[in-house]
Amino acid sequence: MLTHMARGQHSLQHLDFSQKNLFGETETVNTTEERKGRSPILLHSRNHKLLARYYYHNAIKGKVYVVAVEILINEFDIDDRTIALILKKEEATITEMRKKKPPVSSFKKQWPYFNW
Repeated sequence: MLTHMARGQHSLQHLDFSQKNLFGETETVNTTEERKGRSPILLHSRNHKLLARYYYHNAIKGKVYVVAVEILINEFDIDDRTIALILKKEEATITEMRKKKPPVSSFKKQWPYFNW
């Protein structure tokens, strides 16, 4: 529940920002009321989807890095440098996905609006 404060400001203190990652583990996104700019919750959600899509295009569909990044640019409307930074930062997650090999059905269940 959002508690309304001054116009355009909201208190997020009563919301639970935990979610399941690709491996069924619960993750919590840290938030602060003082933070300005992009929402850390939305960024985490976007990056989570981007990693799943990269894994899908690269590991499952066999697309080379450059082609997979071009597809992600079109899907997420962000530039290649941002995608490269996210992939580098989350390299351990991608490595873990490659080891665990989550099935496409798990992605379809979590994000049915993507074409898997």
